Amino acid sequence: MIQGYQKKIWKIQKPNIKSSAKIAAKLGVSSLLSQLLTIRGIEDEQEAEKFLYPDLNMMYSPFLMHDMEKAVERIEKAIDKGERIWIYGDYDVDGTTATSLLLGVFKHLGVEAHYYIPNRFDEGYGLNIDAITKLKEAGCDLMISVDCGISAVAEIEHAKKWGIDVIITDHHEPKDEHIPAAYAVLNPKIPPNPPFEKGGTCPQIPPLEKGGRGDLALVKGGGKYPFEGLAGIGVAFKLAHALLEQRGEGLSQFLKTQLDLVALGTVVDVASLIDENRILSKFGLEELNKRERIGIRALCDVAGHGTGKEINSYTLGFVLGPRLNAAGRLDTARKVVELLTTESYEYALNIARELDAENRERQEIEHQILEHAKDKIKRYVDLDKEKALVLADEEWHRGVIGIVASRLVEAYYRPTLLIALEENEGHGSGRSIPEFNLFEGLNQCKELMLGFGGHKAAAGLSIEKEKIPELRRRFSQVVSSELSADDLTPKVKIDLEISASQLTMQAIEELRLLEPCGFGNPRPVMAISDASINGAPNLIGKNNEHLKFMISDGRQNLETIGWRMAPMFIALKNKNITVDLAFHPEINEWQNTRRAQLILNDIHLNSPRSKVPDIYPPLNVPGSGKIFDRRNCDKLGYLRKLLARQERTFLYVRNDAALQQLAEIGKGARAPLLSDGCRVPIINDLGLCSTDLNHDQKQELLQQFERGQLSTIASSVIFEHLPYVKHFVFCHPVPTWNIFSACCKPVFETEETTYVHLVFGAKDVEVMQDMLEWEYPSREALGKLYKVLENIAHLTPGPSPQLWRGEGGEVGWDELVKQATLLSIKEQTVRSAITIFEELQLVEIPGALDAPPFSKGGRGDFTTIHFLSKPQQKRSLNESKLFVKGEQLKQAALSFSDFLLKKTPEELFRELKRET
Repeated sequence: MIQGYQKKIWKIQKPNIKSSAKIAAKLGVSSLLSQLLTIRGIEDEQEAEKFLYPDLNMMYSPFLMHDMEKAVERIEKAIDKGERIWIYGDYDVDGTTATSLLLGVFKHLGVEAHYYIPNRFDEGYGLNIDAITKLKEAGCDLMISVDCGISAVAEIEHAKKWGIDVIITDHHEPKDEHIPAAYAVLNPKIPPNPPFEKGGTCPQIPPLEKGGRGDLALVKGGGKYPFEGLAGIGVAFKLAHALLEQRGEGLSQFLKTQLDLVALGTVVDVASLIDENRILSKFGLEELNKRERIGIRALCDVAGHGTGKEINSYTLGFVLGPRLNAAGRLDTARKVVELLTTESYEYALNIARELDAENRERQEIEHQILEHAKDKIKRYVDLDKEKALVLADEEWHRGVIGIVASRLVEAYYRPTLLIALEENEGHGSGRSIPEFNLFEGLNQCKELMLGFGGHKAAAGLSIEKEKIPELRRRFSQVVSSELSADDLTPKVKIDLEISASQLTMQAIEELRLLEPCGFGNPRPVMAISDASINGAPNLIGKNNEHLKFMISDGRQNLETIGWRMAPMFIALKNKNITVDLAFHPEINEWQNTRRAQLILNDIHLNSPRSKVPDIYPPLNVPGSGKIFDRRNCDKLGYLRKLLARQERTFLYVRNDAALQQLAEIGKGARAPLLSDGCRVPIINDLGLCSTDLNHDQKQELLQQFERGQLSTIASSVIFEHLPYVKHFVFCHPVPTWNIFSACCKPVFETEETTYVHLVFGAKDVEVMQDMLEWEYPSREALGKLYKVLENIAHLTPGPSPQLWRGEGGEVGWDELVKQATLLSIKEQTVRSAITIFEELQLVEIPGALDAPPFSKGGRGDFTTIHFLSKPQQKRSLNESKLFVKGEQLKQAALSFSDFLLKKTPEELFRELKRET
């Protein structure tokens, strides 16, 4: 194990090839993207279309949320009576964006509203009695909480005594399902009939609004809101939507401009980016990239992410988010609301600079606390015994410990609580691993704390100093009872294993359709195996904590970046190793240049290839089948030596043309001789089995082989049952696992030993993939050929007048092939394309309708094609059986080729044994 770096377990997902092919054909996307969709559980074409191309009309009616009608009526009453409205927001980005959103909505309605953001250090999280008292003194009649309030039972009672009506908008988990008795409670997580404290509100769910999701038959008194995952800003947006809907505006152009705040708050708060959050964030990112909000534009400029650089989910989470959160961590978050609501660029720029400076200060404090915490762990924690980390210190800044806890989880992979001590009280932040629910774990220790809140992955707490040792003991006990040693090993979920050559700029660009990515819809993580390091690795970053190096798979070079992976530096300087990389791909833009870049999740080091056994099982181990790994060897030399042994051998080659090439390999090869009777091609004692042979001819070959008249058969045809062969040789790769296992099946059906020889290489795989493209044309090639057909048909009058009147035409085969050749499209591709067009009823081919085109005795000798008029309804390529078959086969081949090239003989052997 490399000190300072913990190797992760890779969990490689398997795409649904059949479903992904249908999605690719239907939507016109790449196999890479369609496979990623199936891994996300999206296996239906319509579902995939909704995911890739969401629409605002797909959202649920805001009136489906509990108490929404009541909340809107109360706000309208306040507006009509001129009551003073205050918005009470949390100090994080979710809270400040929600506050800014509602301020903007009230301004749009011509209503003056005020806001209050508590000080993190003096007041803590959420509602507090002192703040409510201040608001009453300021004349507050109606208070709307955003991103807080769901646990504020006592505080709401205090507000009611002061005569303040409270509308809670929150998304946090209710504690023990006890809901404060506010005037209205908007929270997508509350149950249909929640146990309200002291006679609070009751659920009311009106019918769907016009234009909402009409397929959801929810009525008043129905169930929970259909999507529980909204962030605080999402709930506030729902209130704004309902308020404007009540006034006849609905999802107006104004409200759409506020989606930039919704995307910002949702992504930075790490809300699940699925369902409504995906829709809101997708359109919010479009608004953000317009940079019409002055404060966002200023902050981007200060952060070095000005006009011309795309704002995506990464920008929100790692560029804008930390700067906005820095205010609440070190100072007051009021300035964030000022930034997001100001119309003065100069004012916004000053605030943005302050936030940027505070963020740099936060980073320095974070680094100091992290090093201090690691030192404590080294001194006082036995990591072999302790499954949880609970650390406290008087020098730690309470506004930063949450980030440090995340860093410690990354480094040690166990639930972590960090507590900043202030006199006799501590304020803590916790982060967890996916295997442990932090909120539930703390709930089992709740009597030890003054208060706590959060969710499965993160939580905050306050505690008396003297009770911290008992919390450490109890919390560690809870964690130990739920987690095994294996749970403490970090995992990386790999979406796809690919080759470097698949990562074209076009492919990476297309992956942007998955955006916004984040929690619930993570960036796709891919793996490349057995890559070589090209040149020396480098350390980068202010403290040399990051890693940068180039890799090559023999066909393409790619740049990689490993954040906080400096401990791997020395190991990667070994020139004899190869690496397996887990990463997500990006396009790096720098000084007007764009190139592919891999952002690493993990690195596995491989031993030098020469040390990997090339025979499995070993020769001294008895067994029916053994695999000889001779991939990328001198193929011709190897085959000559093998054939010279005159042992019973079966050679698989890719096609009939390869058979003729193989015929020239044997020593003393001469012109083909034909055997008597069935006239089977024989060269010396090498039998050639091509696709032209009929059943009787194939059986004649096998009988001669079994009688010993032939020592070798070379075949472009797969046999499921063979006589015993000593050597089964794959001269070329096959496109799918099913074909490979079918070829190898006879090997395991005999008690005698058969040797499977793999003598193909990377170039053979490229040729196979090219041949599949020729045989099964892509959507792009079909589009080009259809244009050619159309052009020729409109230039050449046909015998049928109705065909010439712009409705169709006649196309000569020779002219079509000639024009296709000019586009670098092969004749074989043209033949397949015509078959696809005929299946789609776009062309007609003369001849018997029951004879397949180009078949023997069928319509292969035609000279013209009837180009039909365009159908009234657009035809989908997915309606062509040949096209769908080709897409499925090409996808399977792409995935299997990488597997076939890079798996060790042992891995291949074990997979084959599993099949048999």
